[in-house]
Amino acid sequence: MSENDLQFMNDDATSQRLVEISRSHCKLALEHSGINTHPTRREAIRAEIERLRMERESVLISFQLNKF
Repeated sequence: MSENDLQFMNDDATSQRLVEISRSHCKLALEHSGINTHPTRREAIRAEIERLRMERESVLISFQLNKF
């Protein structure tokens, strides 16, 4: 494990938010794959997953900028 990995793991707020984002993403992906999911809902799910991806990138960038 690198020093950066250890710093990241010690940042509770960042790691907790990333876990929350991952959980939300997984739940949405599962719902999206459901046979009874309406196409309109699938479109909304894709938009929400994209929002989560952007938030994840923002969290990671913010962490990298603040670690120095």
